[in-house]
Amino acid sequence: MPRFEAFLFFLFSLHHNNFYIVLFFCGDMTKDYIKTTGSVVLPYCLNGKDGFVYVKTKKDGQWGLPAGKLNLFEDGQDGTMREVFQETGLESVVVSFLGIWDFKSERGSSVSNRIYLGKVVGGYLEISRPDEIEGLGVFSIGEIRGLRRTGSIRAGKANLGPVESYLAGEIYPLSVIKNIF
Repeated sequence: MPRFEAFLFFLFSLHHNNFYIVLFFCGDMTKDYIKTTGSVVLPYCLNGKDGFVYVKTKKDGQWGLPAGKLNLFEDGQDGTMREVFQETGLESVVVSFLGIWDFKSERGSSVSNRIYLGKVVGGYLEISRPDEIEGLGVFSIGEIRGLRRTGSIRAGKANLGPVESYLAGEIYPLSVIKNIF
């Protein structure tokens, strides 16, 4: 059963004695809406091994970039860094923008994923949400491609492509993003 989140706003108008009620729905209402998420490509060195941080979730047992849904009116960069900390225990900052990757989730929902390049500034790589996170790993680009070949990476190209784009130098300044909130 889908989860419904409704936000009700009342708009009053004295003009012609009209009363308006406008409903804005956000959340898992149907498979036809677009979910906004944020992900981060996070280069990291663990025990002398350079690679990228990936998270294995319990919901599907697959690996993916640290990511999560943005809250209503939440800044994309802030929400992404919040999710990174909640999933990995790493404190990080956004360095630049890598693009927007649109894809269909395994459940059939349209997802619009903002991808950032992050930099670790503190914390420790540790599972901070054991009810949601099964594992954390630092993988080379070759290992990430191997995960995709074996079907062990969530959303396929959407969790490999941003790392490949970063390695190819496809990096954009944060100024390309215009926040209106």
